Amino acid sequence: MKYFALVALLIVPFTVLAHGGEGVVLSKVTDQGYLVDVDYSNEAFTVGEPGTFTFGLYTDDSRTKKVEFSDIWVRVVKKGADGKEVTLFAGSVTHLPLAPITLLYGFTEAGTYILDARYNKPTENVLSQQLTEAEFTFDVKGEETPASPGVSKEFFLGLFVGLLSAFILLTIRAKIQKST
Repeated sequence: MKYFALVALLIVPFTVLAHGGEGVVLSKVTDQGYLVDVDYSNEAFTVGEPGTFTFGLYTDDSRTKKVEFSDIWVRVVKKGADGKEVTLFAGSVTHLPLAPITLLYGFTEAGTYILDARYNKPTENVLSQQLTEAEFTFDVKGEETPASPGVSKEFFLGLFVGLLSAFILLTIRAKIQKST
């Protein structure tokens, strides 16, 4: 029973990530016949709102037959107005047992981006072999309203809660002092 809480803490957050919400789903069938499934946790690709990419690889459209893979090489590229591409992130993300492969990423500029995901299969050698690769192009929107310099909604909420708490504590203190 004491391990139930530990298992729940490890498993429950991962079950929420798989198509659970209003996120963006990027899917593509590759030349090798695999269905590459990349979920983005936010409702849209937006500047200043980091989101989690969750990667999956399947052999069927219903996403029930998972393909085993050892790691994914991921590349995030920003396409410039002049046509030049700038790589912002390139790295390998390892597949851990009992957990989905995820990547937390925040976009700093609006524009057109490319996400390249190369799935590798496990091998006996140090170097892994490529199973398949998929490339997705999408647009990242800028903030709808310009941010105020250095002050956010959370700041004002914290200020309000702090002032309200101080007022309540001072009122209670004054009542206690009056009664003694």
